[in-house]
Amino acid sequence: MFAPWSDAELPWHRRCTARPRCVGLALSARSYSELEDALEQYCTAHPNAADSVDGVRRWWLADPAIPLADVEAALEALVKRGMLDVRRLPDGSAVYFNRAARDT
Repeated sequence: MFAPWSDAELPWHRRCTARPRCVGLALSARSYSELEDALEQYCTAHPNAADSVDGVRRWWLADPAIPLADVEAALEALVKRGMLDVRRLPDGSAVYFNRAARDT
């Protein structure tokens, strides 16, 4: 997208959305083991983090292009390994959180 003004001249709301934010860990490859590694690193750095599958994709991984099914598969693998816990909400959605945070 071409804009006739510099980044500093953008209105504040346009400046916030002008480029992607790097909140979590951006991934170049989409393998499950790399997703699991990135999620483990995020949980180590943010032990009290908890989010839905879409929230994990958006904020923990900072890559909305990763398919939700891949993120959910990586999260479920970490649940099976004992690193994460999952809480099913009444609407059927799931919230994933670090098991270590719950145990303390």
